[in-house]
Amino acid sequence: MLYRIQNDDETGYLERHNATTLQSLSSHYKEADLQRWIFHHLDSVLRTDELLPIQQATRGEEADITAVDASGRLFIFELKRWEAHSENLLQVMRYAQISSQCGYEHLNKLYQKLNKSEGQLSEVHQEVFGLSNPLERAAWNHDQVLVVITNGLDYATRKAIKYWNSKGINIRAWIYRVYEINGQPFLDINAFGQEDDPHEDRPMRYHLVNTNHSNDPISHHYMLDEGRAAAFYTPWKNKIDNIEKGDWVFLYYSGHGVVAYGKCQSETPSLKAPPHALEDHHQEHFVTLSPFYRLERSVSPSELRDAAGYHVPLVSTYTQLRTTGGDSLKSHCERFRQADSQSM
Repeated sequence: MLYRIQNDDETGYLERHNATTLQSLSSHYKEADLQRWIFHHLDSVLRTDELLPIQQATRGEEADITAVDASGRLFIFELKRWEAHSENLLQVMRYAQISSQCGYEHLNKLYQKLNKSEGQLSEVHQEVFGLSNPLERAAWNHDQVLVVITNGLDYATRKAIKYWNSKGINIRAWIYRVYEINGQPFLDINAFGQEDDPHEDRPMRYHLVNTNHSNDPISHHYMLDEGRAAAFYTPWKNKIDNIEKGDWVFLYYSGHGVVAYGKCQSETPSLKAPPHALEDHHQEHFVTLSPFYRLERSVSPSELRDAAGYHVPLVSTYTQLRTTGGDSLKSHCERFRQADSQSM
């Protein structure tokens, strides 16, 4: 529920803003637009330190999003498009039935299709969740959680979900609400994770960008020489758009650690054709970092995670850091930089 705080008299009061539907907004959005927004901003709406996305839907007989947790349990996300047709929840559950037959090899193929340059699913999964050994094949998809993305006004679906839960089916509602205030649309949706995150509503001001050295050394050196965080290919380049002016960005060299950091000076991410040295790349999304500091000695992956205070996923092109972890990592990098200057 959303309230506007009115404090223009002695007692004050709360003015309630009622939720609406996407279709009723002046711009006439559709559920397909919501699906597109979520896909392009998975790092903001899915807690990727708890769930590893392995698929996004490209055709009809697929769930909208498929992800896996540290134990190999499969999370199947489906945006419910059929308001006032509660029987269609059974169609959503059909995706779980189809996916129940998927073993590791099939899941790996799905992951490879979505992330062509990030290695085998088992290796990435081990790195993301900090496992001492890769997950055993039998553990993949040993259990499933079905998550239905539905409007807060969709009472019939939410009631049906409670019913199926009472029958032992692990199905959850991921609720979004839409508001229109002074002609402007607003979307209210909490980041989805397995547990409540007490830091969720704190501003996210820190970002980790992989320089992609293992696949593209030219891009790595380009970012360091130009003092910028950049990405060139869809969908990874769109993640740069999460970075706003005043945010701090850490550049991460896979296997080595943080090699540079700086403060974003771009009002919005810039888009342009790549320079001549990167002419085989697609359009570049980048933000300029100033001040920008290159470290003489990189902050190793273990030091990075110790400083952040939690297991930061390091395999993705882009990772949004928790505020407290970013504060601590920035202080750690500054100590490295000061030590380097004193030794010169």
